Amino acid sequence: MGHESRFFPFRCALLVVALVVGLMVQHIHAQHPTGSIEGLVTDPTGAVIPNATVKLTEVATGRVISLTTNEAGVYIARNLLPGAYKVEIQAPGFQTGVLELTVLVGQVA
Repeated sequence: MGHESRFFPFRCALLVVALVVGLMVQHIHAQHPTGSIEGLVTDPTGAVIPNATVKLTEVATGRVISLTTNEAGVYIARNLLPGAYKVEIQAPGFQTGVLELTVLVGQVA
């Protein structure tokens, strides 16, 4: 028997463990279906607005998530539970923008 045949059972066991862990990770993700909200905040001329305050309110629970746009005017909220969200955007010198979005599993609103 060569060295390779002695390690065959160990390699098989390692492969089985890797498969089981992979299935467990998929199962965990399946138990928490989420979606995302992403946006770009601009002024009426189309110029981006960095550092704008974005407040997401989950309508069903009232839970609030506060974000700030980056230097490109972008905000991203991931791992959100599906449902309706109220989005309020504020920036100094601008009128507050409000919209409602629906987050769906695996989708970006």
